[in-house]
Amino acid sequence: MITIRKATKADAELIARGFLTAMWVEADEAERMLPMCIALAEMDNSLYSWRHSHIAQWDGVDAGVLIAYDGAVYHDAAQLTFSFVKEQSGKDFTNMTEEAEPGEWYLDTLAVFPHFRRKGIAKVLLQKGIALSRECPATRCATLYVDPEHPWVVKLYDSVGFKPDGEAFIFGQNYLKMKC
Repeated sequence: MITIRKATKADAELIARGFLTAMWVEADEAERMLPMCIALAEMDNSLYSWRHSHIAQWDGVDAGVLIAYDGAVYHDAAQLTFSFVKEQSGKDFTNMTEEAEPGEWYLDTLAVFPHFRRKGIAKVLLQKGIALSRECPATRCATLYVDPEHPWVVKLYDSVGFKPDGEAFIFGQNYLKMKC
């Protein structure tokens, strides 16, 4: 059985691992990046904050993560997040194309941990993200970016109503923007 719960600050490591899973970071690199990602998840106003996160559980066991928020917070949260990343790692994303804007509910990160895949958890998390977008009076649509090199993910997003809506060069590669 799949349930979704609002994350707490105590979920910071789980959220960080979800982010690293979603970004397809190799195991050794993920362990190196984990402390920085935990610190971002513990912050109240970073892009990857526990405040923006929901946890999927499969029979009571944490199985996946959704990070989603009102696009109106993106600009300030991105400045905080990417300044911290630059300070901690030297990687500079501070001038990257903005991923979200006011009026959008942005599904920033969706991850299902490997052991729990192919059980419908990703679809339930997407449906939660869409529901959150409808609950926010300031947003008119839900948006996300997907790596077009993962057509099975594009198909999943399409199955819940997301349609292509442009492209962007973010985090050093081209992504397909989709909206619902």
